[in-house]
Amino acid sequence: KALDGLVDALSRLLSRLPCGAVAELLPRNIGALTWLFPVLQQAEAVRAAPGLSTDRQDPIERKRAAFAALRELLQRLADRHPLALFIDDLQWGDLDSVALLLELLRAPAAPGLLLVVAYRTEEQADAVVAALRDGLAQAARPPGVEVCELRLAELSTAAAAGLGRRLLGAHAAGGTLAESIAEEAGGSPFFIEELVRFSCTEGAERERPLALDAVIRARRDTLPTDARRLLELVC
Repeated sequence: KALDGLVDALSRLLSRLPCGAVAELLPRNIGALTWLFPVLQQAEAVRAAPGLSTDRQDPIERKRAAFAALRELLQRLADRHPLALFIDDLQWGDLDSVALLLELLRAPAAPGLLLVVAYRTEEQADAVVAALRDGLAQAARPPGVEVCELRLAELSTAAAAGLGRRLLGAHAAGGTLAESIAEEAGGSPFFIEELVRFSCTEGAERERPLALDAVIRARRDTLPTDARRLLELVC
């Protein structure tokens, strides 16, 4: 689960590259990899690759082969380009995701890459987060794997206002709007971005003081009736 977004991005990359370039990147067991992540078949060169069928393979062996194939694909990418992988909200993943990430970092010949994994502070006891942290903390950590942990607190008031001004650009009327956004966002960059987006619309000009509730109501009101009904039911 944790790697779905990452593989979606990988599929888009392979779809943009010339077929010849993709053929040089594809692992030998591409069939096992497309079994685990069918979205990769959106790339024409992947669909045309030989050996896509894995029907006769034992499911456990097929998963092991898929892990190895993703590792091989990333190795080939990293040999040609600087490679960074970013996974947000790790706590929404699963233990299979952790096993796959640790496989990517396994010695020997691990891909040369920067792996950035983010999770909420209150989720550090989550089973998935704990499994990855424990796996990376083992004494047998693969040589060459360096782990750095950064704790990110909320933005200071000054930093939040500065981000608001930068995102507002020409919409920053007299500089006061950025300060108002910073105060309402409580140091959250995500809230700052959403408040700025709302402030740059006509609806925001009619709503003062600026409030997250107003953003949520306005976003809800743009939804089709069925979608809005579903949202209200879920809430």
